[in-house]
Amino acid sequence: AERSSKKAEFALYSPEFESFVGVGISQGKSGGDGRTSMLCHFFIPCEQQKNPNPSEYFLLYPFRDEVEDGEELCKWEGEAEKYNFYDILEKYDLRGIKLAKLLQMTWPCMFEEKSTVHILIDRAIHEEKEDSTIAREITWLLSMLVPGKEDLELSCRKNLSYGVYTRENVSAVRLIFTSEENRNGENVFYLDKNSIMDKEKISQVFISMSSIAGDSLEKYKTFTSELFDMRVPVKFTCTQLPIIYIKWKLNKGEHVYIDEIKNEINGLLNAARSSVWHRELLENYLLNANDLEGADAAFFWKRFIIPRLNEEGIAENEIFVKASVNLLKIIYKASHESYVKVMSGTPEEKRICFIRYLYKEPDSIIKNHLEEISSGKELYEFLSLYGSLSKKEEVRGEILDISKRIYKEAQSEERTRITDILLGIEEFREDWEAWIRSRIEEEQTTDGYLSFVEQEAGKMELRYAVLYY
Repeated sequence: AERSSKKAEFALYSPEFESFVGVGISQGKSGGDGRTSMLCHFFIPCEQQKNPNPSEYFLLYPFRDEVEDGEELCKWEGEAEKYNFYDILEKYDLRGIKLAKLLQMTWPCMFEEKSTVHILIDRAIHEEKEDSTIAREITWLLSMLVPGKEDLELSCRKNLSYGVYTRENVSAVRLIFTSEENRNGENVFYLDKNSIMDKEKISQVFISMSSIAGDSLEKYKTFTSELFDMRVPVKFTCTQLPIIYIKWKLNKGEHVYIDEIKNEINGLLNAARSSVWHRELLENYLLNANDLEGADAAFFWKRFIIPRLNEEGIAENEIFVKASVNLLKIIYKASHESYVKVMSGTPEEKRICFIRYLYKEPDSIIKNHLEEISSGKELYEFLSLYGSLSKKEEVRGEILDISKRIYKEAQSEERTRITDILLGIEEFREDWEAWIRSRIEEEQTTDGYLSFVEQEAGKMELRYAVLYY
C-alpha cells in the first residue's frame, strides 16, 4: 500500500525471480466498494538475468495506474537506457568531496551494512516530476562505482535498489529519492548541496575514490580491485576501508602521514595483538614515519614495540627492527632523556640488535651521542647503553680518546669515576692502565716532573699516589 497520491516507483533485485524487477504502486482509479484500491504493476524479465548490465534494468518503465477488468497486459520490450558516466557526474556536480560523501554513505548499503540512504532533492532546482529520472541516473552511476572485483560486482549491485514517491515502502529499497519536506530518516545525502564543509568527516579512501573516478572509471575499477586484494583476512566491512587504504599506500611506496592514521591507531594496535596483517601494516608504517613527534614515537614504542620484544625470533624480523630503530632516532632527536630511558629499559639482547643498525646509519645517533660526552657521568651512560660496541676497535679508540681528554681536565673525584668505569670493562682495562702509567712516568727530567706534579695538584687519584711520588 501507499499513501502517496503519486505513483510510487521502485527498481530492485528480486531473489524470488533471481532478476531485477520494476515495481509501480498507485491508487487505482476504479473500485466500486468505496475503498481506495491499489494497483501494483510489476515488470519481470522473461528470462533470468545472470549478470545484467544496470542500463538494462534501471529503465523508464511504462507503469500503469489503471487496468480494465479482465484486461491482460502485453509483454513490454524495452531497450537499454543510454547512460553516460561522465555526463551524470557533470549534471549533478558529483566531483571531489561531494562524490566522496555519496560513496561513503552508499558503500555500506552495497555491503548490507546500512539499510537506507535518503537522497534529498532540492525543489528550487528540480521539479517533482524529475525525481524518477534522477533516481535512475544516480543509481546507475553508483552501480558503476561498485568494487572492481568480479565476485563482488553483482552482489553489490543487487543491493543498489531505489524508490521514488514512496512513503510506506521505504524499507524495501536502499536508496530513497525524495525532498526535504518528505524525508523519513536521518541518513541523508543532499544531492544539490556542496559538501565541502563535511571534508573532515569523510575518510581519505573515499576522497581518493572520488578523485580517481572523476579521472577514469577504469582506474577506479583497478584501484578498488587492488584495495580488495589486500583486505584483512576476515569478513569485510566498510569500516576496514581506511586501514586497507593505508596498507595500499604503504605497498605502493607512498608516504602515510600521522594525520591519516591517527583515527585508526587504537583499533590498529588492538588488532595487532592477534593479527599478523595488522602487525605488518604497523611495521611498514613506522619504518618511514619520519613526521612523528617525539611523543608520538614514544607512544608507539610503548604500545607496539615493547609488547613484542619478548616474541620468539623478533630480533630476526628485519622490518620490525628497522621500524624500532626509526622510532629510536625520532625519540633521540626529541629528548635525550627520553631516549636514554627507552634504551635502558630495552632487554640487552634486543638493544644490541638495535645498536647494530643505529651505528651503521649515515648520520648515526650513536656517533653523535659519543661526540657529546663531556663528563664521567655521560661516559658511564654511553657505555651502559652501548657496551656491546666496545668490541669494535674504532669505537674503543674513540672512547679512549674522549676519556683521556676529559680526564686531563677533571678533578680527582671525576678522574676516579672515569678510571673505575674503564677498568671495569675488560676491553679497556689494559689500555687505560697503560696510558695512566705512561702519562705519569713520561717526564724524564726532575724539573719537568715537578712542574707536572704541580699541575696535577688536586687531580691525582689516590690509587696512583705511589706512582707520582
